[in-house]
Amino acid sequence: MTDVEAPGSPERPGAPDVAVLVVSCDKYSDLWEPFFTFLTRYWPDCPYPVFLLANFGDWSRDGVSTVRIGQDVSWSDSLRLAVQSLGVPYVLTIQEDFLLEAPVSTQALARAVCELHKRGGAYLRLVPTAAPWWRRAGRPRPIVVSIRAHTPYRISNQASVWSSAALLGLLRPGESPWQMEVEGSERSSEDMGAYFSSTTPLLRYHPHGAVIRGKWSRRAAQRCREAGVWRPRRPVQSVVETWRQAAVDTVFTIVMALAPNLLWRVTLAHYRGGIPCTGQSTGASTHRTADRSAGTGG
Repeated sequence: MTDVEAPGSPERPGAPDVAVLVVSCDKYSDLWEPFFTFLTRYWPDCPYPVFLLANFGDWSRDGVSTVRIGQDVSWSDSLRLAVQSLGVPYVLTIQEDFLLEAPVSTQALARAVCELHKRGGAYLRLVPTAAPWWRRAGRPRPIVVSIRAHTPYRISNQASVWSSAALLGLLRPGESPWQMEVEGSERSSEDMGAYFSSTTPLLRYHPHGAVIRGKWSRRAAQRCREAGVWRPRRPVQSVVETWRQAAVDTVFTIVMALAPNLLWRVTLAHYRGGIPCTGQSTGASTHRTADRSAGTGG
């Protein structure tokens, strides 16, 4: 079941048709008001039609249309249904707990999207993975850079612009967002598509998102309280959990900087060895609860 109106396209001569898809599910409906509150605050001139992926819920207001896909089957199946329903050449995917924290430069983002289109690219990551400073020292910074095949986490569930055809080609029935990040990255290395990353964050939010393993991060909870959109349907992380997560992030960043290929081999062995997902992404995107099927994670 899908319930969606065909997206309109703003007048942007020479620009590709893009739709923003907020990937979510009804279990995370308590995040919809915070997400769209901050989206309106920090990206009021968004030139693209905005859609919310849901099961049976609705958020058809504030210029947002809802794509209702019905009962959960899997994360990948839900995303496939939504992208097929939109029927646009490009889709900007973002998770509903990526609460924007700074104004979006529509001009800069549009330039990057046009660059992706001009190069016939399959994927554009809008939040670049941090690179050691010496890799950039003394070099001019382009708008986007190519992501080589077999690069760890060549694709991620951070905010990204996809060629709809490329995304549909990479999705596999029954996959979780974590599997898509890992196995999808490997699949992307076998096709002929060009994969890119922006060199500066074009959307700014905390990379872990507002919800970590089913709990509000303390940072996000405070921001929602200050904005008057706090809906305490789920618990908030303790101070100890917050510091523990910070320690894990620090270790991950160091290992990714010094031995990314080793970490990638360990991650591939983890998934291909049939080890159950614990709900923690080993990738450079975010940590989510493991019971989520139609939502987004990774």
